[in-house]
Amino acid sequence: MFTRLTTSLRFWTRMLIFVLATIAFWGLMEADGLLRRKRPRIELTNRWVPRWSGFLLWVFGIRVEARGPYANNGRLYPGRDERGVGRVFIMNHRSGADIPIVFTIVEAHVISRHDLAHWPLIGAGARRIGTLFVDRSNRRSGATVLREIDKSLDAGEGVAMFPEGTAFPGDEVRE
Repeated sequence: MFTRLTTSLRFWTRMLIFVLATIAFWGLMEADGLLRRKRPRIELTNRWVPRWSGFLLWVFGIRVEARGPYANNGRLYPGRDERGVGRVFIMNHRSGADIPIVFTIVEAHVISRHDLAHWPLIGAGARRIGTLFVDRSNRRSGATVLREIDKSLDAGEGVAMFPEGTAFPGDEVRE
């Protein structure tokens, strides 16, 4: 009984911190945007979203170990190459933690399922930072998101995608 109560209390405390931190970091990002109006929106996103994500991963007890020339120097992997062309990052989707992990490692928009765009707080925040939404059951939606990906890449912005389309346990790649 005590263990269940402790687990429940920990869960709701983390959820409260999640909501408050999301509101606080979003507010700080918007304030920074007002102060630095001449900077592109993607720079603002790539500055604040990794901070928010890293904080939330810490709150939930998730430690990310990334290695490479950028990670070793505490930098995000650039969303564009040396020619200024955006990069596509392909990943397997294992859990809900994948999204904040991606945000702490690379400069990229993510592609998400369409219904998330309407979730309270998360949906508005996702739209604000440039998440691309796709309805997997609608071919027209797929074509639209491909055009949005093309625009992002042409603008020199990275795009992270999970081709499996949903989270699966294990290491095998699914259709």
